[in-house]
Amino acid sequence: MVLVTQDLELRPRLSTLLYPEVPMSSRFATIEAEALRLSPEERVSLADHLLASVGPKGAVEEAWSAEIDRRLADVEAGRTVLVPVEEAIQRARRALS
Repeated sequence: MVLVTQDLELRPRLSTLLYPEVPMSSRFATIEAEALRLSPEERVSLADHLLASVGPKGAVEEAWSAEIDRRLADVEAGRTVLVPVEEAIQRARRALS
């Protein structure tokens, strides 16, 4: 079983939700288009490098650790519905297509 969040449909708008005051430039659009041409593995690696470049060293790991703890607490408290991994993968594929 894996934890699935209903936030998949928010993914394309996440940057505008988090940073509404930052307009996305044409340079951003160009870089994004180039990045989307990379293989999935290359995009994951690029995203990892970009996340690591934001904030002090270790901040991303600390944020993920806090998020994992929060999600685990939600599962243990019964506030989260778990779904089989096969269904989670199908949902993710649909959201990405």
